[in-house]
Amino acid sequence: MFKSEASMNLVKHVPLDKEAYQKELIRTLGYSNKTVIKWLRSLVRAGILNEGMKETTVKDRRVWVKSYRLTPLGKWIRLLLVAPRDLPAEKIRELIRDLFRLYVTSVAALCRKYGISLSMLRTDFQDALTNK
Repeated sequence: MFKSEASMNLVKHVPLDKEAYQKELIRTLGYSNKTVIKWLRSLVRAGILNEGMKETTVKDRRVWVKSYRLTPLGKWIRLLLVAPRDLPAEKIRELIRDLFRLYVTSVAALCRKYGISLSMLRTDFQDALTNK
């Protein structure tokens, strides 16, 4: 998936904090409809994008449009493609907290699965914070 220039460009063009519409992505990126739809589906299956439908009015007609948002994992992949200097400090702080929550949630699930004491990890974490 990440070998494809089209899929990486799709990830780059989905905003961090709002949705992108399929029609806009097709128009903006210049790839065929088939290529964009194929990669959008792959990115949804991989857990990088969430897909939604939204009702809107166009020329007095009610229509449904597909929209996409980055998942927490998708945000991190997207941020790998952006220079940190291009992000506001508040956004970086928010994203660090999001990444930490995602990581801790995954580690806690692994601990429960393999019978590792969460209190032991809590102690390790506290030790790491106090050792500067």
